[in-house]
Amino acid sequence: MRLNPQAAPAPAAADRPFSVRPVDAGNVDAVLKLQVAAGQRRLVSNVERSLAQVAYEPAGRAVAMFSGEGSDEEAVGMMLLYDMRMDKKSPADQLYVWRLLVDERFQGLGHGRRAMQWVIEEARRLGLPSVGLSHVELEGHAGDFYEKLGFRYTGEVDEGELKMILALGGD
Repeated sequence: MRLNPQAAPAPAAADRPFSVRPVDAGNVDAVLKLQVAAGQRRLVSNVERSLAQVAYEPAGRAVAMFSGEGSDEEAVGMMLLYDMRMDKKSPADQLYVWRLLVDERFQGLGHGRRAMQWVIEEARRLGLPSVGLSHVELEGHAGDFYEKLGFRYTGEVDEGELKMILALGGD
């Protein structure tokens, strides 16, 4: 029996190529279309505000997450990363996830986990011993997700956000 290739199901997200690269003039239009689900908008800033914030922060950089390849490739999310070594107030040997946003159409498919795995490898590539992040403690927050990845609460609260850390030594 032959299957109509048009009727074949799309490959699972985990089976699709995944890449992370800087937001630039070639992909910013696709990134600007990203949006979290309506119930999450109180938890994470929108793309426009995020890109504006990182544009004025020398220690920050915006990266976009893509799934698929060739003409099938599409932006699925974005992150803002912050190199804490360059922080003027309290420098630290840490890569900080300032923002993680997965578009509502692509949530629940493993893109957030793949993005965080990329961040961990990026921190290792930079020779940093840890990855940090924080979240607000509101309904629907991502704390459980980060804990499953190995992040632990530090007990610190900064401007209402709970800080978490993942030590990379020995992993």
